[in-house]
Amino acid sequence: MSNVMRYFEPNEFYCKCGRPECPAPKELDSTLAANVDNLRSLIGRALIVDSGIRCDFWNAKVGGDTKGGAHVRAMAVDLRA
Repeated sequence: MSNVMRYFEPNEFYCKCGRPECPAPKELDSTLAANVDNLRSLIGRALIVDSGIRCDFWNAKVGGDTKGGAHVRAMAVDLRA
C-alpha cells in the first residue's frame, strides 16, 4: 500500500471474500486513507475496520449499496471504536 498510515496495516482494508481471483483494489483512495488515519489520531483510541475494500461479489454478499459502489472503488470504510 503506497498510502503511508501510522495506525493501520494495509491488510485491514483488503476484501474479505477470500477468493484467490478477487479483483478488488489493494489500496484505499489516498484521501480516504489520510482521513481515516487522522480520525484515529484525533480520537486517540483504536478503530476497528469492520469493512474496507470489497469486490463486486463480496459487496453483493454482504448487502452492499450497489455494484461499483464506494467500497468497491476503495472509497469507503466502515469503522467502529
